Amino acid sequence: MPAEVRSRDGGESGVALITVLALLATLGILTATVIASSLYLARGAESAMKRSRAFYRSESAFNRAAFYLRRDRAAWPERRLGEYDYSLRSSFDRFMADGLEHRLTVDGVEFRVVITDAMVGMPIAPAADFADRLRQAWNERERFRDPDLETNRRFSRFLDKLTDYLDTNSFKQLDGMEEEEYLKLGRSQLPRNGAPEYVGEFLYIPGAEEFLFTGGPEWLPELLPPAPRGLSELVERVSLFSSPIEDIGIKAELSDREMDKVTEALEQFRAKRRPLNRYLETGIQEKFVDLVESTESGVYRIEVTPLDPAAAPRLRATLVPADGARFVNFYEVLVE
Repeated sequence: MPAEVRSRDGGESGVALITVLALLATLGILTATVIASSLYLARGAESAMKRSRAFYRSESAFNRAAFYLRRDRAAWPERRLGEYDYSLRSSFDRFMADGLEHRLTVDGVEFRVVITDAMVGMPIAPAADFADRLRQAWNERERFRDPDLETNRRFSRFLDKLTDYLDTNSFKQLDGMEEEEYLKLGRSQLPRNGAPEYVGEFLYIPGAEEFLFTGGPEWLPELLPPAPRGLSELVERVSLFSSPIEDIGIKAELSDREMDKVTEALEQFRAKRRPLNRYLETGIQEKFVDLVESTESGVYRIEVTPLDPAAAPRLRATLVPADGARFVNFYEVLVE
């Protein structure tokens, strides 16, 4: 009898040991899962914090440039572009729409800042004929460059997609895209089939980045964004300091020699930062009267680019300085 009791006790002890080991294994798995989940969440939070910090660097550089611009406008309300002489000992950095490069440092990251006139380029509105106007601009300016045949074909295919994005029907152009094609890309609710609300939405269209944004053909005009509620629509003007040289040449009817002279003068102005009239022939200056602007429209495009692309995103905003409580009114902000 005592032997039987000992045998039963030994069996129960074995079951208890297995149960304890199973519980310990389960706890170990749960602990490992919690630790792995915590590490994953921590890495995600760290990554989000780095992205936020990178954006705040660009935003801080932009806000500083906008402040300097507003302060300069207040001090010299009648200023004219291209007349300030940075070579003088008493000179200091001026923030205005003259296309000159400025350098600002935020959180140890150096930024290149350029301010240009935002009323330079092609208005999107009216949207119904925007693709046709863009094609006309391409054809007018093509003589100043020599794009290869394949580039022309890609541009034509992009225009088909742009037309489908803006028109109010569901008929697909030859190389266009309608709802079915956008769904295949995971982009529901597209195309808009109407007037866009901002320039940045064109990035939904395949090909737009090549032709309308960073790295696109430099002779194509900038796009003027639609005006938000309460702001005036932007109108096209030609600025000596912000427009492509091709637009200046078309507007002032310059010869090829005169365009080369203007290009050289602007390069000297930006490199040496001395008054433009020192480098520009009087006869050419006379052609600009009433045709090419050398004053500001009051609407600006501020572009903030980090010298180290990994440290912060590129930021570009179209704005008008505001009086009173608001610092600026934005037409559009693009983060690339």
